[in-house]
Amino acid sequence: MFESGFDQATGLAALHLQPPKRLLPVVHNPDPALAQAALLRLEDGLMDLGLSVLPLDGMPETGGALSKSSVWLEQSEQALPESGVLLWQAPLEAWAVRLADTQARPLVLLNAAPASLVSAYNAIKVLWQVAALQALVLWLPDADLAASQSANWDRGIEPDPVRTLRQQALRHLGLRPAVWPLGYDRQRGVLDPAAGESCMQRVLETALVLQDSVRQPHVHSFSHQFFALSADQTRSVSDVHRQRHA
Repeated sequence: MFESGFDQATGLAALHLQPPKRLLPVVHNPDPALAQAALLRLEDGLMDLGLSVLPLDGMPETGGALSKSSVWLEQSEQALPESGVLLWQAPLEAWAVRLADTQARPLVLLNAAPASLVSAYNAIKVLWQVAALQALVLWLPDADLAASQSANWDRGIEPDPVRTLRQQALRHLGLRPAVWPLGYDRQRGVLDPAAGESCMQRVLETALVLQDSVRQPHVHSFSHQFFALSADQTRSVSDVHRQRHA
């Protein structure tokens, strides 16, 4: 069937396949300590997976009001190494406009502070009602609470802020937000010995692929358009709009 000396691995290697460039949008959090802890943990986790990471904070001005123009992305994408990830923290309003009606899963941060719960719920609400986006919530317990919270989570008992967020989102928005635990600090322990890498793999699956970085023969690629790798993105945007405005 195959020529002598040919095997599947050799054939795949000849294609020079490599992971595409990706974007992980993070909603800006008003708590600087929480934001810094999350971004550092995400950056470390992505690098542990062998990926280059370009962390960005804020959204550049592109001439007036926010728009869905791809100008804001072009320069950063050019600076991103092959197989790299843009780990981009920006204000809620910016993501709601610039990612509207895509399959993006903006990352929203949550910890035990009451203000964090309010911020997370507001982000989920705005992203859904304004842009038809379903956020992915990352739960970061305080470092000194990590051990006890891990035990509870392992027994299927979610932390109170997580449970409250789910209840409020379901009651007022009709949503069941995904909440994944993310280790707070590698040296001081994560929620589970395998939680760090496992969570990062799942987070990476939700990243938006920068389609210009995908090199496939005979496939037309539109500049700076997105498509999602997430396996749980089963609803089309039109379905979402019909449900929101029914």
